[in-house]
Amino acid sequence: MTYPPSGERPGPHPEQYGQGQPHGPGPQDASQPYGTNFPGGQGQPPYGYQPAGYGNYGPPPNPEKNGFGLTALILGIVGLLFCLVPLTGFIGFICGVIALIFGIAGISRVRKNKATNKKTSIAGTILGALAIAGGIWGMVIVFTAVDQLGTDLNNIGDDFENYSNCIENADTPEEISACD
Repeated sequence: MTYPPSGERPGPHPEQYGQGQPHGPGPQDASQPYGTNFPGGQGQPPYGYQPAGYGNYGPPPNPEKNGFGLTALILGIVGLLFCLVPLTGFIGFICGVIALIFGIAGISRVRKNKATNKKTSIAGTILGALAIAGGIWGMVIVFTAVDQLGTDLNNIGDDFENYSNCIENADTPEEISACD
């Protein structure tokens, strides 16, 4: 852009828009029907002038949405609490999976500059992964215990059946005592 030889930038002259005149409410101009009296007494606003009380006319900026990271953090904590009791490990596992999904979604929103809770999202993701591991650990303990209980009950049943057969076949008190 080239400027005039005097070095001045092109634009309004000082006498335009009431520059050099006192600012503030001036006399009402009868030609302006709604009483718009801008600084300098002009009916038109100067360039760059924004009347008080008016903002941008575009849509309001989107508020940051930090719900995914917070949800991941809460579900991760709840999942870990359920993992402390092996019998409820499957609930911890489910909470951990959901926390992991929300945590990854929260990190993705942070990368897209739609959220600001990066640390919360990362913490929720880590706690979700720990809840998954704890849930698997709890389920393994429960399934192992149930399997061992089944084996023990079968052994007791077999022992009782063997004892019953021994008693039925015993004829003397010595044979009966040998069944123990």
